[in-house]
Amino acid sequence: MNKLTERLFARFKGALVLGLALLIAALPAAAHNVYASFTDVFWNDDDKSVELVIEAHAHEIEAYLSVELGKRLSFLDDKDIPELEKAVGPMILDDLELSLDGTPVKLKYLGMKLESQTLMLFLEADWPTRPKNVTIMNKMLIGNLPGQTNSVLVRVGADRKGGDIREGSSSLSFDF
Repeated sequence: MNKLTERLFARFKGALVLGLALLIAALPAAAHNVYASFTDVFWNDDDKSVELVIEAHAHEIEAYLSVELGKRLSFLDDKDIPELEKAVGPMILDDLELSLDGTPVKLKYLGMKLESQTLMLFLEADWPTRPKNVTIMNKMLIGNLPGQTNSVLVRVGADRKGGDIREGSSSLSFDF
């Protein structure tokens, strides 16, 4: 260190130490987990169906399924993928309720796609006419992860409506 650097360090050493201490103390407050999923519900006029795409963090789904299946599974391990794929469908079908115009809809699980750490789940059901009301409940991971929020966007034609589902929430209902 040259003389100028030594003088500057000596002059500001207290402020640097205080700043570093504040930064270290603030890290636990800044480090919090956010547990969320996003569900896009779309009525497809072309093929007269309702389509759902659910996006979730892969590590949250694999942790949940690992507990449910009693063994550690990972989307990062190619040998675990078939078992995870097989378990994801029933899990989401159990946690998802959809009604169109007051009629419960039986969804078909089509499959999943992993993009980086985002797991995309695809579902659909036939629905011949433009729905006037869409009611949805996505309970995926609610009650299993603190603060889990499942956001929903419903699109019917050019109309878009959305909301959030958390622990204690009731179904979301949208009129179109």
